[in-house]
Amino acid sequence: GEGTTSSKNQLPLLSVRYYPNPMSNGQQLRVEGMEPGAYQLRLTTMAGSKIWEVRSTVGAAGEIQRYDLPPLPSGAYALQIISEHFLPISGIITIQNY
Repeated sequence: GEGTTSSKNQLPLLSVRYYPNPMSNGQQLRVEGMEPGAYQLRLTTMAGSKIWEVRSTVGAAGEIQRYDLPPLPSGAYALQIISEHFLPISGIITIQNY
């Protein structure tokens, strides 16, 4: 068939929503839209230093995953959601402590 070679190496992209954003210390990070499977979530500074990492298994589509983040100073952080079956997702989480 035509067009199959290029799509062989292309992983599908998940449509994931994470909130609250901005968030403050003590709030749980919630992630929606992850398909069943194993994931690795990673939070780094904008310079790339790893702050937090967790392995997560999603049992059913539509589940809201909840994560406790470590206490962090206010600022912007990079969130990565990595899995074998989907393209890695990266986004920015802003921590605002009042």
